[in-house]
Amino acid sequence: MSRTRRLVRAGLRLLPLSAALLLTLGALAAPLCEAAGLFDAARVLYGALGGVCHQAPSRSLFLGASHMALCARCLGLYGGAALAGGAALAGSAALAVRHGPLPARPAALLVLPCLMDALAPAFGFWPQTAASRIFTGFLAGSGIALFLYPRYLSLIDRAMSPCSAPTTRPSEGETT
Repeated sequence: MSRTRRLVRAGLRLLPLSAALLLTLGALAAPLCEAAGLFDAARVLYGALGGVCHQAPSRSLFLGASHMALCARCLGLYGGAALAGGAALAGSAALAVRHGPLPARPAALLVLPCLMDALAPAFGFWPQTAASRIFTGFLAGSGIALFLYPRYLSLIDRAMSPCSAPTTRPSEGETT
């Protein structure tokens, strides 16, 4: 495999993990920028992350006087995906040989508490708290990442593997 191909493969393997990590770190950085007086940087972070989260202060964690740029559930989702994706990447060879990617049922069981927590107040079962949002979001993000990321890595590895040289058929009248 050529050096360029190896670099492209490495970049593609890291892409989802990097995105989840950047979203999580951006959520933490926005209120820190505000506290440091870097209002333009904070505005950019809040604006960028506003495309993936509603950012309602009533559903967000606070650092100092400012809410994070992701609500508690989204922070848990992306943080869980980043942590589980990192674990999957670090142990992908060993885990894939022993266990393979997380099957759909266990992944669904990790997502279920998040769905229950999101729907519970509508039915009057229990109130949501920041702790329940971040914890159930973390479980869901981990489950989704452990279900999808190993499959994504396998897809990238198959797509980037060197292809065998094409075989040519002898033309008519030509002997082999």
